Amino acid sequence: MPRSSRWLGRAIAPIVIALAAAALVACNGGDEAPPPSGATLAERWIRAGEENTAGVAVYERALPPYLVDLLNPDADADTPPEDLVAFPVHPDGELLGSYVLRRPDGSQIAWLFYDVPSNSMGDVMATVTDQLDTSPWQVVSQSGSRSNRLIAFESTRTEDITGNAIAERTPDTADFTITVERGDEEVTLTIPRTAAVPQIEAAFNDALVVEDVFPGFARSAGLQQDDRVIRVGETEVSTRQGLQRALEALAAEEPVVSLLYLIQFAPPLQAETPPFVPAEGLALPADFPALEVWQPFQLDSFESTQDPSGDYYFAAMFTPDTPTSAANQVRDALESAGWEITSDEAAGFGTSLEFAHADDELVGFVSIDQSGLDDTLTQVLVQIQTGTTGPN
Repeated sequence: MPRSSRWLGRAIAPIVIALAAAALVACNGGDEAPPPSGATLAERWIRAGEENTAGVAVYERALPPYLVDLLNPDADADTPPEDLVAFPVHPDGELLGSYVLRRPDGSQIAWLFYDVPSNSMGDVMATVTDQLDTSPWQVVSQSGSRSNRLIAFESTRTEDITGNAIAERTPDTADFTITVERGDEEVTLTIPRTAAVPQIEAAFNDALVVEDVFPGFARSAGLQQDDRVIRVGETEVSTRQGLQRALEALAAEEPVVSLLYLIQFAPPLQAETPPFVPAEGLALPADFPALEVWQPFQLDSFESTQDPSGDYYFAAMFTPDTPTSAANQVRDALESAGWEITSDEAAGFGTSLEFAHADDELVGFVSIDQSGLDDTLTQVLVQIQTGTTGPN
């Protein structure tokens, strides 16, 4: 089977970092159009890699309007309000916004973003733990590090609702300062702060003399080779360990804890799969082997990989022609394009062909059969790779 290039899942930590940034940051635009909003950037980031039927919604300073329905899948119009499940959030939390992703299988993910005024992630998560370990919710695991705390929870009423509560520090100031000795004078540099614990993109010796400056915000702010860092903000530093402690102390001063609730809703039993329709407007790249053989078919997806170990190509295509007609068309086109058919076998009502092109050291396999997605279509699956034997 072909190797999948679909992006179906995301790790928790990258989600927290990337989405929190996307919600709050807007890029600079040109003179002809206003800059995109944080909501627009967040929507684009969430949608990246998803099916084109996936639904994405971003709500600034609001919860998803149908969150109560997701939390109560069995409720109806006659369900008393007091019987509806509510989701508990930190009582001091300020709602920044929320996102919802609905995948084609009916599963949904909701991100709820809050800021909690507190200097202690531990205190914040103690409150959250108490809330999420009270029926109809229960805590199933907890973890923590110097940068974040995570609580995994689930509903006690349905196994279809699970989630995570994640607390972390985010930068509360737009920049920070470092002071360097440069020659006979002190120079203060203002550096954009893009992390709770910022990094200075440079190499230092033990005396904090800059040996090299790398691309990044510090270079843009004016940090130079042979500068010696002597101060972060008002904190004196003289060693690399002292510099790191001063940078980490910036996070400890933050007056706000960022709190994210990520809630996952499994597909409902009544979810219906939409009818299959082949993709429109998709074309194979120009360097796809035997391109002219596959162009008459309607392309649904493709993959190509080039690396030192060899090349790999895959395409899934459809045609309204019968499997027999499509197989005859592929045979003739391969031979006309200079490919040798090395195996030609019937497979049920379909056909499997193996073929090779000695000049390019490429071998291929194509399966032609009635589509399992739509019995009025014939599916053509082709794999081509570098080698002397056919694809597995």
